[in-house]
Amino acid sequence: VFEKQGKYDFAEQHYRTAGGINPSNSLLVTSIGTVLEKLKNPKAALVQYTKACDLMPPSAIARLKRARVLANLKQPHAALEELKLLKAIAPDEANVFFMLGLVHKMLKQKSEAIRNWTIAGNLDPKAQSHIKEEMERLEDMSDEDYDTLPM
Repeated sequence: VFEKQGKYDFAEQHYRTAGGINPSNSLLVTSIGTVLEKLKNPKAALVQYTKACDLMPPSAIARLKRARVLANLKQPHAALEELKLLKAIAPDEANVFFMLGLVHKMLKQKSEAIRNWTIAGNLDPKAQSHIKEEMERLEDMSDEDYDTLPM
């Protein structure tokens, strides 16, 4: 309830209390990470997402959030490894391929970025306009722009 109201400090406190009761619940740990991200604390969120992935390795949500945070922390190689694992867990998830495209963009791997965005668009046709925007941005980018993600 507090998270939906934007009261992230209270939400974190309540999630941590619940996590103390059930420390092996990866969903609670992921929720703590989500709140920490909203509180602009990505490093602490990364710790929680890593813990959630350790508790439940096939957790697609925790892995996707972990990859996003790694990319935002300018760790594209680590994000890429996480996304490769995630692709095996959720091979039909458009968000995975969209994120792969963003990470390849950060790594200045234009053809791989386009390939992954094309797969994402095929998996989720409703996202075509958003994917097209990213492809157009890729065409317009200078070399200095490659390490920034639109997240």
